[in-house]
Amino acid sequence: MPTGQPGSIRPHADGFDIKELIYSDNYTERVLIGPQGYDLPPKSFILGFTEQRVYLPLRSRVAARVEGKSSLARLGIGIHVTAPTIHAGFGRIGENEAEEQGSPIQLEIFNLGDLTVTLDQGMAICQLILEEVRETPDKGYIGKFSDQLKFAS
Repeated sequence: MPTGQPGSIRPHADGFDIKELIYSDNYTERVLIGPQGYDLPPKSFILGFTEQRVYLPLRSRVAARVEGKSSLARLGIGIHVTAPTIHAGFGRIGENEAEEQGSPIQLEIFNLGDLTVTLDQGMAICQLILEEVRETPDKGYIGKFSDQLKFAS
């Protein structure tokens, strides 16, 4: 992992792979939220996945935007740092439209507040806002995280 000073990373350096960092047991710990909840301490950051799976058909002329809940924002909890748009074709697993489709949404959850906030299993922490788009895409999302489904399970 290319770095500068000890304890730092250099995201644009040759050889840097964000997936290696966030999906590696060397840097991360997988935690399932149980009945006791998950305590998110002040000034901390975690990656999480929605329980719900989302699929937007490729030719649907629909996009979606992930937004955090204002009740949590008032406590200093942010839900999605960047790239909140979910494009048509997201969550497509197979080539057959009749197949069961859908992927969870990966969230960047952070606590900027001074209090530890407990996130409970099944808690509503974000919302999906659907938007009509003008034209349909030629292909669905094929970016760096298009395979995130395998990491959510």
